[in-house]
Amino acid sequence: CAICNDLGMRYRNLNAVINNKKDFDVVIEEAKMYGGMIVIVDEIHRLNKDKQDILLPYLESGIITLIGMTTSNPYHAINPAIRSRCQLFELKDLNTSDIKKGINKAINSGYLDGINIDEEAKEYLLLMKTKKSLTKEIYQLIRDIHSYDCFEFAIFDLTSCSEDYLN
Repeated sequence: CAICNDLGMRYRNLNAVINNKKDFDVVIEEAKMYGGMIVIVDEIHRLNKDKQDILLPYLESGIITLIGMTTSNPYHAINPAIRSRCQLFELKDLNTSDIKKGINKAINSGYLDGINIDEEAKEYLLLMKTKKSLTKEIYQLIRDIHSYDCFEFAIFDLTSCSEDYLN
């Protein structure tokens, strides 16, 4: 989590659909042990009332800072007690300029050490964004390619390994 790393805070990822009450309890105990933690909950609109109630006292005390992600309206899907202790932000789609800045930042970060993507390949990545409108997949593709220990990318490399992303 880039925001957590920038803040120098510990964090854990949970998914409201996949993780059970025990998983939430483990994260809460870890947060208490370290004196605080950011808890990122994907699909927070699917978080049942029991799990929301578990988090509430730790949100109130500041031991847990919650980042919840949802595609649903949080005013309908999330317990009012949780909502009242959180700031709600609506994220808008990124434009191609924003995405290009993000690609350059990812390349220059320490997370993708040694990676080099030429300008033509960057333009190809931006073309993927316009075809599918899935910025997340562009960043995932860069991480996937990096994990294969290939650090030089030109347009022909990306074309051959990204067919699934375009079709």
